[in-house]
This record gives sequence, C-alpha cells and structure tokens, in this order.
Amino acid sequence: MAKEYVQVKDQKDLVRDPNSKAILNTNVEALHAYKKRKQTYAKIEKIDQLEDKVKSIENKIDEVLTTLKKVL
Repeated sequence: MAKEYVQVKDQKDLVRDPNSKAILNTNVEALHAYKKRKQTYAKIEKIDQLEDKVKSIENKIDEVLTTLKKVL
C-alpha cells in the first residue's frame, strides 16, 4: 500500500502525511547536506577533544620535569 501525501501549500519540499498529520521534508539533497555537516562537526569536536588531551599530557610532563629538576 503506497502512502499518499498531501503537498503543503507554497512549500515544494514539504508534504503532509494524512494519517499522522506529520509534515515531511522530501528534499533529499538537504538531508545529505545536513548529514555531511553533522559529520564535519563531529570531526571538529573529536579534534578539539584530542587537542585538550595533548595539552593535558604536556602539562603533566612539565610537572614531572619540574619535580625531577627539584630532586636533582
């Protein structure tokens, strides 16, 4: 049974599901662009987290070196 959607007035990419009354976006290119942006933001977030870890490790190494210099 194929679903019959109703075109939303003045919105070429939007349709309404008559059963659930949900508005659906039929623009597949916009969906792909959104997913690509989401992946890009996830990669940027991962890079930021890794940079924070590197800074933390650098600080710990500096602390260890400072303590070692005091002992020697």
